[in-house]
Amino acid sequence: MVGVERVYGKETDMRAMRRTGAWKRDIAGRQQELARRLRPSIEPLAACPICGSEKHDLLVVIFEYPFRTCVACGHVFNAEPPAPSALASLYAADKSGADATAVQDRIYIQPDLFKARMETIAAPKAAFISERAGGKGLWVDVGAGVGDLVLSAAALGWDAVGLESDAREVAFARGMGARMEEMQLDRDNAAIHVGNARVVTLLNVLEHVRDPRAFLGWIVSPLAKGSVVAVEVPRHPSWSALGNVAFPHLAARHIYPPDHLHVFSEASLERLLRGCGLAPFSMWLFGQDIHEILSSIAAERGMDGHPLLDAAYAAVPELQRVIDSQDLSDTMLVLARKD
Repeated sequence: MVGVERVYGKETDMRAMRRTGAWKRDIAGRQQELARRLRPSIEPLAACPICGSEKHDLLVVIFEYPFRTCVACGHVFNAEPPAPSALASLYAADKSGADATAVQDRIYIQPDLFKARMETIAAPKAAFISERAGGKGLWVDVGAGVGDLVLSAAALGWDAVGLESDAREVAFARGMGARMEEMQLDRDNAAIHVGNARVVTLLNVLEHVRDPRAFLGWIVSPLAKGSVVAVEVPRHPSWSALGNVAFPHLAARHIYPPDHLHVFSEASLERLLRGCGLAPFSMWLFGQDIHEILSSIAAERGMDGHPLLDAAYAAVPELQRVIDSQDLSDTMLVLARKD
């Protein structure tokens, strides 16, 4: 993105989050089963959901779902996504009797890891956004999950509230002290819930949304001029994508159905933001690419605890810095102001 501040690198030891090869095999297996259950409901796409181009190339097939790369804007998208009603079941407020529920609950609702998640993942992001947004006021976190970002923003002096449709995550977040509202943001209620915000965050949200343009538009429309919107999405190209292509049967993050429908290029994200009346001004590029490759090797070969693998893990921070600096990291956090 031309004229946008670029910041590189964020050290995160995913071993502290217990992201081992065995963990990856378990989560990937659950994702594959969930993807299979939603497969009968697919509604194929003929065009890129960001720019509308009908020219796109196959990147990888994961759990029978084809992900294609748009020739025009570089956007990666699931070309056979489940129907909106099926996708809604992943994030429904009441999952008590559902078979097809998001596996991510098993990842985030972990009391013993919450402090580590706050310190290593949420707090640095909150600080990055707060420093660049300036001042204080209402901070609305859309798709707030377990409330780690809400608590991190509140600790910095913001009036922070999280919006989340997953009842179990809301209950967990409230138990941790986060101010949360259990609801599904849509066209009719967006102005009520985000209209007065100085900062709106959508971290790891837009990749789950069938129509990111419409969803982001609902949020931006009622905001005052100068309000800041922070968007974090999976990024392409990256080494993590290489890992997904090499080990499609072990997809547990980045490119994986049925949860992720999109992986954004810088061009496709900029097109989306500007099309919704937002001007990007800062971006942070980081990722888990090297850990992703190593954990896939561990999962494939049963190498958890192997001394060679442990030695390789020790080099992850330095190796990841190189990947980040070469614009090949799997995540980007972009800040934009409403024009």
